[in-house]
Amino acid sequence: MHRFRSISIVIFLFLFAQRAVANEIPYLILVSFDGFRWDYANRDITPNLERMKLEGVSALSLQPVFPSKTFPSHYSIISGLYPENHGIIYN
Repeated sequence: MHRFRSISIVIFLFLFAQRAVANEIPYLILVSFDGFRWDYANRDITPNLERMKLEGVSALSLQPVFPSKTFPSHYSIISGLYPENHGIIYN
C-alpha cells in the first residue's frame, strides 16, 4: 500500500509539473497586411495596431520571397522554407 501511494504521488507531481511548463509558453501573434500602403502605419488611423507595435515588436521592412505573393510569403514566414521547398507558389 505504501508503494502504491508513493507511485501515485510521483505520477501526480509529474503531471502537475508538465502542466506548469505548458502554461509558461508565450503566445506569438503575427499580424500581416495584404495591400496595406507603406505609409498607413504612420497616419494614426490604426490606434490599436499602433499600441500593439509600441508594446511588442515590429519590422521596418521585410525581404520577400519569390514569388512575392501573399500565401507563399506567409507560409515561408511560418515554416522558414522557400516556396520551392514548401510547394506553395500561388495565392
